[in-house]
Amino acid sequence: MHIGKFSFANLEKQLEEIELDVEKIEFISKEVTKCKNTIQDIKYEAANFDTTEIKLSVKSTRPEISLVEMLNSDRKIKRSVTNKIVKLCTKKLCEELNDYLKRAEVLLTHYKTKLEARNS
Repeated sequence: MHIGKFSFANLEKQLEEIELDVEKIEFISKEVTKCKNTIQDIKYEAANFDTTEIKLSVKSTRPEISLVEMLNSDRKIKRSVTNKIVKLCTKKLCEELNDYLKRAEVLLTHYKTKLEARNS
């Protein structure tokens, strides 16, 4: 799965190029929907992640570290560590996306209110 980048600065920049508030509302709505879908995709992928896909390594001046060898050779430990890493990454990604989502929704509300006031 490819996770697109969501940048609030880019969103604002793209909105500057759009003249009509109706088009801005439509654009932001699409971005909000894409972001929500991405969050759901991340959660789904994390829940169905194949734990054999991660190999742990350490850069060190010492020869191979026994802890890393144990993590990579013991399936139960590796599965447990991998699950924790996946949960941590999922949480971090979702936090970033939720921050973008909140800011985009505030912007969406702003343009909707502005349009409604003009139409009243």
